Amino acid sequence: MYLSPAKIPSEAADPRAPFEPAAHTLLVVNSRAGPRRKLTRMLERAGFSTREFSSAEKLLAEIDEFGRSCCVITEQDLVGISGLDMLRALRSRHRQVPVIMLADQDDVALAVAALRSNVSDYLARPFAERDLVARVRNLLATAGL
Repeated sequence: MYLSPAKIPSEAADPRAPFEPAAHTLLVVNSRAGPRRKLTRMLERAGFSTREFSSAEKLLAEIDEFGRSCCVITEQDLVGISGLDMLRALRSRHRQVPVIMLADQDDVALAVAALRSNVSDYLARPFAERDLVARVRNLLATAGL
């Protein structure tokens, strides 16, 4: 299932400037160390800078350290606060960073709830590495980040 990226207000970016993945920090949130590390390596191969978080609580405690050029990639099923509740907490703080929600299955109810909470994109497993990387690049470019 694909939800088109939400329009995120931003300063005008030069559309002629080349996209530089390393200029963006991807914040990967997953309670399970193995899948979190695998996702991080995948994104680093594409040239992105990454930071890993084992819980939504840890991300929420540190999110203000990151500027506008970041993107959160999270699972719904986290220990403690869920990915959806983390998204709602970010939005309630008026943090309009792009958020990509990953799910283990194509869950229509979750997709609808994520959309209502202003998720930037939703991706169900299984997905190809190139699809995730393309979505991240498109999301950041569309947001002018």
